[in-house]
Amino acid sequence: MGVRCGSEAQVQECDLVMRGGTTSGIVYPKAIVGLSKRYRFRSIGGASAGAIAAAFAAAAEYGRASDGFAKLDRVPDDFATGLAKYFQPYPAYRKLFAAILKRIEKQKPAGIWFFLRHALKIRRALRMLPDTHFGICPGTTASTASGPGLLDWMNRKLEHVAGRLAGPDGRLPTVPLTFGELKTRGITLRLVSTNLSQRKPENLPVGKGFKLRTQDLDWLLPANVRDWVLGASPPTAGYVAVPHGDDMPVILAVRMSLAFPVLFSTVPLYSPDFSLKNTGDCAGARDVLRINHFSDGGLSSNFPIHYFDAAVPTRPTFGINLSDYHECRQGPDDPLGWNRIYMPSKAGDGVTYGTNPIAGLFEFLGALLLTAKDWQDSVQMRMPGYRERIVHVALKPDEGGLNLTMPKETIDRLIALGERSAERILEGQHGAGSPPFDRPPFALRVHRWRRLLAVTEALDELLERVKKGYLEPAPSGDPGLGPVPEFLDDLIARLPNEPELFKELGYKPPSTADLVNLKKRWEALVALRDEWDKLPLDPSWNLPSPNATVKFRSAQF
Repeated sequence: MGVRCGSEAQVQECDLVMRGGTTSGIVYPKAIVGLSKRYRFRSIGGASAGAIAAAFAAAAEYGRASDGFAKLDRVPDDFATGLAKYFQPYPAYRKLFAAILKRIEKQKPAGIWFFLRHALKIRRALRMLPDTHFGICPGTTASTASGPGLLDWMNRKLEHVAGRLAGPDGRLPTVPLTFGELKTRGITLRLVSTNLSQRKPENLPVGKGFKLRTQDLDWLLPANVRDWVLGASPPTAGYVAVPHGDDMPVILAVRMSLAFPVLFSTVPLYSPDFSLKNTGDCAGARDVLRINHFSDGGLSSNFPIHYFDAAVPTRPTFGINLSDYHECRQGPDDPLGWNRIYMPSKAGDGVTYGTNPIAGLFEFLGALLLTAKDWQDSVQMRMPGYRERIVHVALKPDEGGLNLTMPKETIDRLIALGERSAERILEGQHGAGSPPFDRPPFALRVHRWRRLLAVTEALDELLERVKKGYLEPAPSGDPGLGPVPEFLDDLIARLPNEPELFKELGYKPPSTADLVNLKKRWEALVALRDEWDKLPLDPSWNLPSPNATVKFRSAQF
């Protein structure tokens, strides 16, 4: 039986964010298809494996009228014969990669004997990694492979799901699916990568200014995408401009987000370094194109649940999180896997943190890495107004992650868990589990109520800080740092007659009227704080926790 999506009248709107997890992404297709029966996806985001799933969700929504979700529902059929075939290494790493896959298949960690037995291969690989951009696999199809590599498989599947293959033979389109093409049907796609060279996350699509070496195009991009990039911007001195913004191909952005360290090569984009001096001995330093290594988006934010957030939401932004299974947390497996699915519903649910054992050196090093890269996502998903819209899927150690050789029964189990996660959001859980429990489905009114209370607390604190900072003088004793109203009055009086007034301050306003309006805006905020003081809330009211706060941070991520 095919997938039946709701009619135009029945379909509501939602956003969706999915967590990274390498092969754990098998969970997502059935979850996306399940949600599509009630919701139309407006904004979709993710990192790493979550970025792959987000791209497929966007493609299916784009092709909704041409059975896009029915096609997506069949995508997991390609995994029936395994996943390892899509991970195709460079020739120099082939033997070492095969040995690693055998070790994974036996569910054994890489112990000292493995390193001793393969010492020469490992030594050679370590020396070669910089030449292959620190990765064993390029992502595209190897010359000796009998089937497509991950990126080529994904490129064709995305266009198929979107309904963009041409002719009876299913030719790939000359113009690849882009972020702008998705927008023509009201779909916003947002992915995350990590610019290792600049030590920062990068939202995708990228902005203007990056270039690719033409010699990297063959191993980095599928042929039709490579040809389109070359045609869109003729190469100059061995470089070609990276299509940016709405013109960026979705498949290139996905490749930049899924670059799991060492498993896949980083994506090398080039740009000038404007932080360098350009005079004296450094003359021309800014004109040199320097490499930016883009790696896995999960290094920056593996679960970017802050994407598409609104102070008071008009539609839900669902999150699908992949968590660790524990027998004393999830309990014994039931036939349908309901014990692995959790979505906070009661007011106090979803606040606690699990305590993870650290027994050895490798577990300690792993805990260091995971804490450093995931703490912000972990804290954010427990906030009121967030946690009740996130469904958690608990996976065992032999499921997902770097388990590239999972048997069919494990793959099928993960696919089914994805289906359960959508059912949990849409229908709740009734009578499943041991002992049986009853949990309601997601309700937007509940989500909005809790977010309203959380935002109220955050605004209360913010307005108090605004009033204090605006009216109180700085404690430095500097006579020029009195209360802000006096400072603004002084600027307003002097601006007409002192054109150099803003030479030190910077950001000169176009007119005195703008300064006057700036002061009035701040006075309105202070007045709002005074109005809030006239409307106190009973301190015994048990409002949501943990408390939210408004922080001044970059809007770039």
